[in-house]
Amino acid sequence: MKKRLICAVLLMIFVGAAGLLFGKRFPGSAAGQAGSSGTLRWSRPEESTQAEETGATTQEARLTVYICGEVRRPGVYELPTDGRLCDAVALAGGVTGSAAADAVNMAEPLTDGMRYYIPSRSESEEGKLYEDPQDQRVNLNTATREELMTLSGIGQTRAENILAYREAHGKFRSIEELTEVSGISEGILSQIKDQIRVK
Repeated sequence: MKKRLICAVLLMIFVGAAGLLFGKRFPGSAAGQAGSSGTLRWSRPEESTQAEETGATTQEARLTVYICGEVRRPGVYELPTDGRLCDAVALAGGVTGSAAADAVNMAEPLTDGMRYYIPSRSESEEGKLYEDPQDQRVNLNTATREELMTLSGIGQTRAENILAYREAHGKFRSIEELTEVSGISEGILSQIKDQIRVK
C-alpha cells in the first residue's frame, strides 16, 4: 500500500513538472497565437472602402465635335476637353491626299458642339478656307450675291457691283477698299463695317 501511495505521489509530481516545463517552452494558447504577427490579418471595412476608392478611375471630362471635309472618316467624335483640332483629325483617320492641311490651324483648341471643316487644295486656292463657325461676318472675297444682299443698305445692284469689282481687281485687301466699288460710299461702309471682313 505504501509503495502504491509513493508511486502516485511521484506520478503527480512528474505530471506537474511536465506541465510547468511545457508552459515555459510554449507560452500562450492557440487563441493568443491567433493575434500574433504570423496569422492571417483581416481587413477592416473602412480599409476595403479606401482601397476601392483609391483604385477607382475618375470619369474624364469630354467634348463632342463634328469633323468633316477632306478627312478619311468624317463624323462625330468625343475627345478630352483639352483636345486640339489635330487630335480630332487624327481620330477621323487623318487628312486625305487632296486636303489643304496648311490652310487650317491644327493647333486650335476644340470647342464642344462645334463643326470643323478641312478644305481641299482647290477650295483653298479659291479662298474657301476653314472659317471660325462663330464668326458670322460676311467675307467680301468669297461671298455670293445673296450673301452680300444680307448686308445693311446693299441691294442687288450694289451686290453685283461688288462682285464685278472683285472679278476685275481680285481679292479685297481691306474692308476700306469697298469704297472703290461703284455705289458704295463712306456712309454705306460705316453701316456695314462690323458685318464684313476680308480673308
